[in-house]
This record gives sequence, structure tokens and C-alpha cells, in this order.
Amino acid sequence: ELKTFKWLRAKNLFRNGRFSLYDDLSMDDVSQGSLGNCYFLSVLSELANRPDIYDKIFITKSASKNNCYLVKFLIRGIPKIVCIDDYFPATQRNQFAFAMSGPRELWVQVLEKAWAKVNSSYAMTIAGIPSESFNCLSEAPCVTYIHKKYQNDHDAIWKILKRSKAMGYYLATNTKTGQMETYGLVQGHAYSLTNLEEFELGGGKKLRLIQLRNPWGNFEWKGKYSDT
Repeated sequence: ELKTFKWLRAKNLFRNGRFSLYDDLSMDDVSQGSLGNCYFLSVLSELANRPDIYDKIFITKSASKNNCYLVKFLIRGIPKIVCIDDYFPATQRNQFAFAMSGPRELWVQVLEKAWAKVNSSYAMTIAGIPSESFNCLSEAPCVTYIHKKYQNDHDAIWKILKRSKAMGYYLATNTKTGQMETYGLVQGHAYSLTNLEEFELGGGKKLRLIQLRNPWGNFEWKGKYSDT
């Protein structure tokens, strides 16, 4: 598939060549392409309601007239300005091959390419854990909890999640491998954790619900409390 891709400038990938870097940031802007970097995109989605963070990240604030973009990442604890041009991998139908933003926005593509640059290539960004991206983008300390350690103590991990939400922390999670697609989850995949709620059912029983967002923008939950 990679051999079929070509490099095109941003203006050639939008109808009439008209686009903006970003207008109104939204988690729904983030859509994964054919690159396995869901851990990075789930973080972009989770941080989309913090325009102050993106204002620090984007040195270039609008569609560039000289076809170059500057963004600031935190690399191993050191702020680094990353410069990229606006050539992007494209399909034979002149569509972005990898991640996409809103219909006429470029911000996700720019950050994905900058992330590829600091990792040496797009291929080197395949597979990872969300905390890598959180640290790079938010300049905040990050903690990773291994699910397996809590498989016999769901109350403990739930307390961590509730406290994190109350503190305003941003959350993402990974699924494990196995028979998950039956329930509408992708195995070995990263998700934004957008909300969690707990309900008292009486008799000492509780209902706990977690809301996730797939960076694909589709492939929905099929288990209890789904649309069906």
C-alpha cells in the first residue's frame, strides 16, 4: 500500500485549495488514517478542548503562505521547535493517506508529520502508549497504570479514575488483544477516555460506565447501553 502513495502539497489535497490550520478545535476533528498511531491521535483528541495547550504547541497559527509550519514539542523534557513542510502522503485519489482533521483543516496532519519527524519517520510512530504523547504535547507529568495489575481489584482502578476525573486530568487507555470486536472494541488499540459515571442501583449494587472515543471516528460499542 505504501508504494501507491505520493507526496502532495496541502493546497492540492483540499478542494479549490482552500483550507485553514484550525478554526474551532474539536475532538471530532481527529480521524485516523492507515497509519497505526492511534495512541498519538487519541491524545490529540483528548486535548482538543484545551485551546490554550494548542496555542502553545502551534508556533505557526494559520495556514502558511511559505508552506512551512512550526510546532513546539517537549522532547525528553526539553522544549524543541519542529519545522515541517506541507508535503503529505496522499492516495492516488488525492486524499490524505494518514490522519485527517475537519473538512478544511490541517492541524492534525501537521502534528502527525511533526511527530513522525522527531521519531525519524512515519513508520517509526507505529505503536506506542498514550503517555508518550501526553508528555510531549501537554508538557505535564504523566502516569501509566497497567490494567493487568488491577484485574482482581476493580475498585482500586475505579478510585484512580474517579480521582483523576475530579482533578481534571486527561485520560486515555489501550485495549488488550483478544476477542474484543464482538463488543465493538478494537484489540490492541488506543482510545480517549472522555467520561465515567457511577450509579447506585440499590441493594449495594453499582453501575459503572466508561465512555471511550475511537480515533477512527467510527466502529462503535455493541455491548450493553449501546445505540441498539
